[in-house]
Order: sequence, then structure tokens, then C-alpha cells
Amino acid sequence: MRRESGFLLLVVLATACFSTEQRMTGPGNQQTPEPVRLSETQRSGISTQWDADAVEKIANLLNVEDRRAFMHPLGGVPGETLPEGRSRQGDYYLMLTHPDPRIQELLHQMWAPFWETLPLDALTSKSPAYNFPGRAIALERRAARLKAGIPK
Repeated sequence: MRRESGFLLLVVLATACFSTEQRMTGPGNQQTPEPVRLSETQRSGISTQWDADAVEKIANLLNVEDRRAFMHPLGGVPGETLPEGRSRQGDYYLMLTHPDPRIQELLHQMWAPFWETLPLDALTSKSPAYNFPGRAIALERRAARLKAGIPK
């Protein structure tokens, strides 16, 4: 019995070590990546429609693969080169929702400037065509500007 329990302990330890190593280095890597710091060029390209500070904060909360997908339409992860044969062209999406409440709140901040490019009708529309985060923030900002006598 002693020999069998020793073997069982060895199998359990080997399995635990393998699964830990796989979590740290394998697919679906949740390891903390290097922090993202947007360049001034990237910030200026993003800031016309998105809140660059919120983009940077979101990127720093995501794992490596999710970060790449999130940053793809925004110019890619700063300082990261793509593997040979890959390009930044192709299908992509801009994140609208996320199950993490911290990221969801940042998505509302990120999208708020987008609403500034739309007419007031879009902000008050119930149409699914305007189903983007950040609407409430944009409405608050517009109301504050109107109250202060600042047009648009």
C-alpha cells in the first residue's frame, strides 16, 4: 500500500506542476504582460473618437491574447511586432461589453468621445443602430456644456 500511495502522490504532483506550467506558458495565457503605454502618435490617432486613457487602462487589464485583439483596430499593441506573414489588416471588432465591471466602466469612458461626433438625435435615439457604450457620459457632458453656455 505504501508504494501505491507514493505513486499516487507522484502522479498528483506531476499533474499539478504540468497544469501550472501550462497556465503560465500555454494557450490562453493569463500571465501579466508588460504594461501598455500608448505613444503620442497612437494617442492622437485614437483620441479623435476614443478616450486614449481609457484604452490604455483597458489594455492593461486584459491578458496577452485579449489585449492583441482589443488593440488591433486601434493600431496594435505599442512596441509589439507581428509575426512574419501577418498583418494588421483583416476582420476586427471594437469591444462593446465585457464581463469584468472595471473594464465595462472603462468601455463607457472609452466610447464617450465617439458620441461627440454624432448629432443630438443619436444620443436620444432608441434605435439599435446606436447601441454603443458611453451614451450616458456623453449626455452628461453635453448637458454640462449647455448649462455653461458652451455650444455643442
